[in-house]
Amino acid sequence: LELWKTHDGIDIKADEGTYIKTIERGIVEKIYEDSFYGVTIVIDHGQGYKSSYSNLSKDTLVKEKQTLVKGQKIGKIGKTAIGEIKDESHLHFMLFKDSKNTDPSYIFK
Repeated sequence: LELWKTHDGIDIKADEGTYIKTIERGIVEKIYEDSFYGVTIVIDHGQGYKSSYSNLSKDTLVKEKQTLVKGQKIGKIGKTAIGEIKDESHLHFMLFKDSKNTDPSYIFK
């Protein structure tokens, strides 16, 4: 296919239909369908931090510009990530600091 792509972020195994909650309070910046990662929600947490939740079902529970509290349900695990469709059911999670992709594993202890 002559396609090479790094795998940014982490995959967190979860059954399809499992509710996804935000890691911290923030404002929904964007909801869109990524051609590789599927339905994606990006949340701005302030101080340069943003989190991205992908492979969600199409029926999200939040809207753009909505203010969220820590642990608020934002959607459910889906099967919308075409690029990872053969993988087990999971959340594709990314964390950004000042627009740079950051290893999120330190927050999951």
